[in-house]
Amino acid sequence: MADFWIKVEKGTPDKPEVLQMASDLNIEDPDTITGKLVRVWSWFDSNSENGHAPSVTNVLLDRLTGVKGFCDSMILVGWLEKTEDGVLIPNYDRHLGQSAKKRGLDAERKRKSRDKSRKEPDKLTTEIGLEERESREENIQEVNQAKSPACPYSKIADIYNECIDQPFPSIRAITTDKRKRLTKKFYGVMNKDLDKVKQYFTYFNQKAGTFYRGESTSGWIADFEYIIKEDTIEKARENRL
Repeated sequence: MADFWIKVEKGTPDKPEVLQMASDLNIEDPDTITGKLVRVWSWFDSNSENGHAPSVTNVLLDRLTGVKGFCDSMILVGWLEKTEDGVLIPNYDRHLGQSAKKRGLDAERKRKSRDKSRKEPDKLTTEIGLEERESREENIQEVNQAKSPACPYSKIADIYNECIDQPFPSIRAITTDKRKRLTKKFYGVMNKDLDKVKQYFTYFNQKAGTFYRGESTSGWIADFEYIIKEDTIEKARENRL
């Protein structure tokens, strides 16, 4: 059991799953869905060690949120699973529980330490020493960049367009900074192997359910940026598309 806070991504209110749930439940303001999701996640964080809640029914969770069908809607978008004896939060340790909180606190501590180092450099560091240190860091960065093969953005775009059919939108090129950043991260997750990139896109195209294809009340369709997200890849690995 955990303590008095949980980790929530700041982009959660804008996730397609939240918008889909708002549409399915006929709730006009998606922020209402976010608040009720926090209510559910907090309950699991306080009452479950691993995200599994035996003997818990849809009716109980619906009563917890005050919305009939809320539990079924979470199941539909892949944020809750029905088990033989209750319900389960997928990837619980990634977002809830002590391990997720420890990772979050460690990341915040490191961020503050970096900020402090930038604002308050060592008093013994002279201007010349600081310049030398920055020069060394730049050289190291250049060497690392030279060692790392460039991300083949155009090839990944070509493979995507080859493997992904309608209704999923095609892409012309990977040019924006955001799309390049996401693609580079995706390429790393694929172990920088274009064969694995093709296998993943082919699998998604074949296995993605109606939620991703615009066949729901919201009409939302998964696009390139959504398909290459780590959360989506994780769902594919766990056969939860």
